[in-house]
Amino acid sequence: MGVLGNLRNQTSYEIIKLLSERGPISQQEVVKSTRKAASTISWRMKKLLDDNIICIKDKDYNYDENKDFGSKIQYKKVKLYDLLNRNLVNDLIYNTNKYIDSMVSNYSEMVDSL
Repeated sequence: MGVLGNLRNQTSYEIIKLLSERGPISQQEVVKSTRKAASTISWRMKKLLDDNIICIKDKDYNYDENKDFGSKIQYKKVKLYDLLNRNLVNDLIYNTNKYIDSMVSNYSEMVDSL
């Protein structure tokens, strides 16, 4: 039920769909892809974490090319987020879209028959 409730919110839906297609990814990648404010994404991702829909999968250490000082290599910690249950979420996204498409099709047929 928590997944369905979050799928009703456009921003949460975009995050869930993005993680479904490309996860695990960082919060910064979600901000870039959705073109939403970082604070909005942060708040929504916290809610998705609290609702046990997404999880922090791993901590990745990325090389930052702009901060190479001679023999010292600078690394930064990046939290990677992923869906907790990818199969369930994919089924819900697919079935929800299929249901909506079916309703629109039925409505169109009904209007065309008048």
